[in-house]
Amino acid sequence: MKSGRCSFADIGILLRSVNTSGPSFIDVFRQRGIPFIVGGKVGLFRSSDVQTVGKLIAWLSPEGFFQKSKWSGKDTIRGDDLLDASLHDWHDAFPENILPADVDAALDEWKASTLRGIYKHFTEMYYELLTILGYQNLDPENPLHAVVMANLGRFGSMLTDFETANRLGDRRLHGETDLKSLCWFMNTYAPSSYEEQMGDRSVDAVQLMTVHQAKGLEWALVFVPSVVDGRFPSRMVGTEKHWLIPRDLFNVRRYEGDMEVERKLMYVALTRAKDVLVVSYFTRLHGR
Repeated sequence: MKSGRCSFADIGILLRSVNTSGPSFIDVFRQRGIPFIVGGKVGLFRSSDVQTVGKLIAWLSPEGFFQKSKWSGKDTIRGDDLLDASLHDWHDAFPENILPADVDAALDEWKASTLRGIYKHFTEMYYELLTILGYQNLDPENPLHAVVMANLGRFGSMLTDFETANRLGDRRLHGETDLKSLCWFMNTYAPSSYEEQMGDRSVDAVQLMTVHQAKGLEWALVFVPSVVDGRFPSRMVGTEKHWLIPRDLFNVRRYEGDMEVERKLMYVALTRAKDVLVVSYFTRLHGR
């Protein structure tokens, strides 16, 4: 990058599982200010900017909450702690962007307006929130800002999906009831269903994704890390799963996998590189 021989968008990092192998890369990229877009089950809600708006929207509901993982309630945040945590996340996303001194008062007014039904729909409510946070000050020419703009746009699509589904049959929105439903939607279904805009080269960012997602894509430089028995190939290969229909009614091997499937995935990973391919492994994990 420093030599000018490639851009961030020329780089792809392919993992067997983003959920298990991705967090280490995500944390370091964030520390070093490297723009990145992440896919896989950690998806959209892994980014600080999306966590900011997610927590603020959860804060609107008297019963609102936000949890780091849908599988565990240990890190659940509630009440006014949501407001504090959201502003901390926004600072992580934009350490150089100082929020106005009256941001707390503006957010209080935004919350009151939402609960009074001032906004016609969730999208209008969301746009007002972005204005308060200073979205209009983002620079699309800045790679880090461009990723954030893409993420926040994707979050807006999620809100539209939720609202559209809830307005079927000309049903009107119902304040606190729908905010509570939206809160549950964000904490259960959305984190594993809404990924960032994968494969979008208009954003100059490193693409971090699963090998499955990489099918049909290419990069000048491809990294395939964590090639360790148990990670890639996955330790879940061939594990017999519980199915709700008899195993002899469908090709169960296709869904439970085997070593041949893992080899095909590795072939996909290796052939995504146009110029440089780096395959690596580690020898220690969690001190072992």
